[in-house]
Amino acid sequence: MCNLTDHVLLSETQKARMSRCKGCGQYTLVYKNVYLTFNENEYQNFKTTLRGLKPADFNKDHPSGDLHVLLRNTKTHMGVSFSVKEVEEVLEIIREAELFEEVFSILYTK
Repeated sequence: MCNLTDHVLLSETQKARMSRCKGCGQYTLVYKNVYLTFNENEYQNFKTTLRGLKPADFNKDHPSGDLHVLLRNTKTHMGVSFSVKEVEEVLEIIREAELFEEVFSILYTK
């Protein structure tokens, strides 16, 4: 895992932070009590998965009373669950991060 001082902050709210490591290019998403790291391919897959969710995918009962979608990691058999609102919040963080990366690429590319 990378040292956070080597990360470029791409987006931040009270609930979330998205950054990218300057050294290895790994993305880090901290959302509430969830801490996820992705390489480029994993990050693209995560975004595609979130953007492709349909209302029927939110079918897991949660103690809060909301229905959640369960995103599982097939290698570790662990997963995270998100409500519709949480997915929307994460997607907003991702959209902002993409905008900042686009700006950085324009500013720092000759």
